[in-house]
Amino acid sequence: MKQGLSLFFCCTFSISIAFSQDSLHHLTLDLALRIAEENYPLLKAKEYKKEAANTQIGLGKNTLVPSLDISYQANLATANNITGMFYPSGMIPMSGPVFSSNNYSSAFGSAASLLLNWQPLTFGWRNANINTAKAETNIELADFQNEIFNHKVNVISNYLDLLLANNLLFSI
Repeated sequence: MKQGLSLFFCCTFSISIAFSQDSLHHLTLDLALRIAEENYPLLKAKEYKKEAANTQIGLGKNTLVPSLDISYQANLATANNITGMFYPSGMIPMSGPVFSSNNYSSAFGSAASLLLNWQPLTFGWRNANINTAKAETNIELADFQNEIFNHKVNVISNYLDLLLANNLLFSI
């Protein structure tokens, strides 16, 4: 079994060397750099981080527009203090009288709210958030470009090592 497995790996290795010698002549440095840049997952992650930081600028500018929040809740809960319970989502919860004993029977409750939120004056808070988002976008862009540079340096180093190994292999 071990001899068959080692024979399989030797054949696979020798076939891959034979095909790699032919494909090495077709692989240029520009092609290797382009393939490496398109397929490196860390570069894609850095690009997504850069795009996410860029959208923060638009979100900061969007705070000038008023927002209208509509919510509705329907639930089933105990009726200890008030009938039903309310989740915090822009509603002002009502309070009722305190009961002297616990009531474990269930009760349906519902609530609806409409909240208009607008901040016309922020005393520089909005502009500070926009400037912070722009600075973070510049940082992410520089980090993305730095990672591309480092990756290209590694690809060029590996490509030159491959050329050297190929020349050593065929010079013998």
